[in-house]
Amino acid sequence: MQNDGEDIHPRSCEGPMHNGLSDDPYLLSGDEVVRQMSTDPENGLSDAEAGARMTKFGLNELDTGPGVSVVRILLRQLFNAMGLVCCPAT
Repeated sequence: MQNDGEDIHPRSCEGPMHNGLSDDPYLLSGDEVVRQMSTDPENGLSDAEAGARMTKFGLNELDTGPGVSVVRILLRQLFNAMGLVCCPAT
């Protein structure tokens, strides 16, 4: 867990909270998200506000972890328990 679970969504147990929105963003209308995020859809954020949010929430970038191993995927598919049960060697 990140930050001892402080910024983890309680229902998903992973990923950051939705930064002060009253509900999950997909449940809100676009206008409501704009209003709650205090932004301007035509001009975006000012440089000062963007800097403040970057300081508060961090950079908007994806994790650059080790990635997916093709060999591991192949081995999982080959040795999948259901595959071994459903398709026994004859």
